[in-house]
Amino acid sequence: MRTAVERISKLDPQTLDAGLFGVTAQQIQDQHEEAFDVSRVSKEFYDEYKRVFEIMRDAVKGFGTSDEEQDRRHLFTQRLFNRLMFLRFIQKKEWLTIDGSTDYLAALWASHGKLKQDGKNFYTDRLRLLFAALNNERAGIVLQGGGGTVEATIGKVKYLNGGLFEETDEDKDPKVRIADSLTNMNLTKFATPRRC
Repeated sequence: MRTAVERISKLDPQTLDAGLFGVTAQQIQDQHEEAFDVSRVSKEFYDEYKRVFEIMRDAVKGFGTSDEEQDRRHLFTQRLFNRLMFLRFIQKKEWLTIDGSTDYLAALWASHGKLKQDGKNFYTDRLRLLFAALNNERAGIVLQGGGGTVEATIGKVKYLNGGLFEETDEDKDPKVRIADSLTNMNLTKFATPRRC
């Protein structure tokens, strides 16, 4: 909503210089075009996206220091952001629910906070499981050795027959970790209604 309000506020006719002969149709048209200039909105979004992406990429643990490992870290972060943005899209369609809420990502984060125990991590214990469930037709089955159901941990999700959530080597690697504070920042910036 913030972006919409900023754009609409730029249409205020009182900000136009009326001059000697009043406001012209061309001035109104120019102000309208400036207010809804998609390239400006897109640039602001992508500048912020790049900033948060780089913070996240540099903070992801579990990768070595070689150029090849840094490339893997970059691709991992890019895939994570793509997945989260897609989750935001399907959340808007109300395809995901947890604890009765369709504000899925915020509710998933809140659920993690309520049940968080020492050693639990949002990426490791929630998001990786969610990604696997979205890529598995049998997501509602009891977790192997976990004693609980997938639904109790990640809510109700749908199988999405596609490659975005296909399990990668990084998804299987227990060394790959993301601090909860960074995961929350990422969700806040790009996966809540205020920012998308």
